[in-house]
Amino acid sequence: MPHLRRTPRSFRIRELLVQHRIAMGLTQTELARAIGRTQDFVSRIENGERRLMLEDFLDFANALSIDKVSFLAVLEEVPSARQVRRVR
Repeated sequence: MPHLRRTPRSFRIRELLVQHRIAMGLTQTELARAIGRTQDFVSRIENGERRLMLEDFLDFANALSIDKVSFLAVLEEVPSARQVRRVR
């Protein structure tokens, strides 16, 4: 598996997805069933062991009733990996 870059934004995306799942009272297994994936797939996304592709994000967002525009707006507040590197 290729090396996964763990950026502030990718961390925040995973954190928000987990928060939404828990707020809806869903287990990883229930979410996996809703998006047609396995519990292992959901776990690997949530733990940053698998890259979240756009199609997968849309599946998660739909299953978790996430307003995609609001969700992405929150990410604007998180520095990108490029911005973090410039500060260092």
